[in-house]
Amino acid sequence: GEVHGRNVAFIGSNLRSACRVQSFEGGLNFSSTALLPFQQLTVQIRQTTNRWRGCMCLGIMVGRPEELRRLPTSATMYGLDEDLKTQGKDFWFLSADSKNKTHIIHRNGSTPYETTASPFRLGEGDTFGLLITNGGKLYFFLNGQNQGLAAENVPLDDKSPLYAVIDLWGSTKAVQMNGLLSLRDQCRCIIRRSLPSDSDHAKDAINALPLPKRMKYFLKFCPTTLDDDLAI
Repeated sequence: GEVHGRNVAFIGSNLRSACRVQSFEGGLNFSSTALLPFQQLTVQIRQTTNRWRGCMCLGIMVGRPEELRRLPTSATMYGLDEDLKTQGKDFWFLSADSKNKTHIIHRNGSTPYETTASPFRLGEGDTFGLLITNGGKLYFFLNGQNQGLAAENVPLDDKSPLYAVIDLWGSTKAVQMNGLLSLRDQCRCIIRRSLPSDSDHAKDAINALPLPKRMKYFLKFCPTTLDDDLAI
């Protein structure tokens, strides 16, 4: 996004691929748009390094990134406590301590939910994601697998929008952000990828599905950011 740490550089013009050019910190990157309920953010690890310990952190912050007076150096427990809390920002992050124990960290320092989700298990090609429900529940995903409830009562208020925060920290050197898709669009992409590559056969396959006409129309003619090139 437009707000990021001093060591973040983007690859390409779409701002989806980012790398940390030096050090082990200064790799914070905020989403360019606010998160909506059931809109899943997925990040793929593209490059790692053995030079540093630790790994990337992922989470959400309440409030617009451009309102921050200063950026934290990292999304680790100490970086967030030092910077975001003193600026009055609320946040939830999946992070780890020096012993590689994973925590859900919150502004008040509490960790009400234990989690087995460990980004330390992730390597190049693996994915790390999050999703918020319209009831204010936060979930993390590792390689597409739901890691269980991470937090509740996340505020959903137009006056205090939620932004995703990705920290290219430690061994995680480069990532690709695979967009913000709603659950509806994710289902559509999965269905479309199972269709024949030939457009006529794809339309026939959609027509044969036991779905309402409006859903069939959506499958045929309403592209998402991930499959614009698959229009049939």
